[in-house]
Amino acid sequence: MEQQESYYIMEKQGTSHVYLGLTDTCTEENFYQAVKSAQETAIPIPLKDYVNEFEAEKGDLFLIPTGTMHASGKNNLVIEISSTTWWFTFKIYDFLRKGMDGKPRPINIDHAFPNIDFYKKTAWVQENLIAKPVLLQSQGRNEMVELGQREDLLFYVHRLHLTDKWEDHTDHQMVMFNLVEGEKVRIISCDNESVSVEFRYAESYILPAAFGAYRVENLGSQPCTLIKTGVSKSWDVSFLED
Repeated sequence: MEQQESYYIMEKQGTSHVYLGLTDTCTEENFYQAVKSAQETAIPIPLKDYVNEFEAEKGDLFLIPTGTMHASGKNNLVIEISSTTWWFTFKIYDFLRKGMDGKPRPINIDHAFPNIDFYKKTAWVQENLIAKPVLLQSQGRNEMVELGQREDLLFYVHRLHLTDKWEDHTDHQMVMFNLVEGEKVRIISCDNESVSVEFRYAESYILPAAFGAYRVENLGSQPCTLIKTGVSKSWDVSFLED
């Protein structure tokens, strides 16, 4: 199975960008020649001529299905939500950075190009890969919104805006939470309240599929925000046993 990724912008400093998909003027031939020449001459390429540059704001989500050109850019603190992390990404261009041995870091031009989806140009990326939040459910002053879910991504990404407490159920699926804004939260089993866990800003916790009904409580003095991710129900995960 191919690697699938996403970037959630947790924090940023100053002006920050994400590079995603190809520009309308980019062709397979001119892009290939540009990155090959850069590797041979050590002269940087004008990346924005070939790859779209989008402004990144705190709370943005950029979806990266397989075959999509991408880079997170500087000044971003990114949560990378992905699948099959034991696989690999082909590096096409690495900004001419050098490794600890002083030599250019290896890239994979000839392996990468057969795997690029060259139809993923500017308008397609804007329409399909930049998340547009959709309200899923409200509980009192709390809201769960859908940020990203596509048929070609194994996972979904939801965001919980939490003022006090939220009740939910694992529904026989693994669920992962990241606290991306706020001080501290607690997750408690609704079936056995002696079972609970607390975690703070920038920490994560995975609930096993068997956990069942649970409650998320805000332990801070201000509203907080969590990212909730899991496997999309539209996927048949039986292939993991193959």
